[in-house]
Amino acid sequence: MKSSLAAGREAARAAGIELLARRTVVINGVRFVGCVLWTDYRLLGTPKPSMVFAGQELNDHRLIRYREDSGHYSRFMPWHAAAEHRLDLAFIRSELAKAHEGPTVVVTHHAPHPQSVQPRHQGSALSPAFVSDLSALIEDYQPDLWIHGHDHGSHDYRVGRTRVLANQAGYPNLHGDRENRWFDPLCVVEV
Repeated sequence: MKSSLAAGREAARAAGIELLARRTVVINGVRFVGCVLWTDYRLLGTPKPSMVFAGQELNDHRLIRYREDSGHYSRFMPWHAAAEHRLDLAFIRSELAKAHEGPTVVVTHHAPHPQSVQPRHQGSALSPAFVSDLSALIEDYQPDLWIHGHDHGSHDYRVGRTRVLANQAGYPNLHGDRENRWFDPLCVVEV
């Protein structure tokens, strides 16, 4: 995963794109703070069982390979995700604590708030693999906008003054239709 990230950064830069993997950029006065924000598995208050279930059921833990500090590659396991979550959370907190005169947008793959659990997944044992509850962080720093992905749904709500938005197409089905029928390909957000 780490070597893939380095290769991804190079390819993105060559295309004029900034890969926001624990990176912050300011574009036209708007600060973008970005990272994956892997989950902490604490959404239901049962992190250990949630990690075990996610390790068995989630494609991320079957398909992603993780380079250990020793150089050995292993399956990307829930405890790796939880450790990466702590690093991502520290990065976001550190960046949001820095003064910035313009709007701030946080961009993450994983969702930052329980309101992003889709109705069909409410109470699901897999929900903690997609969503963490960062209510306190959001309320403390109040970024203008938080954009996320990962759950293949659409969300638009507020936590305090922060707008939380997701507009994901999801997987195509056998007929070529999008998984998320509420996906808006023309969605534009102004901050």
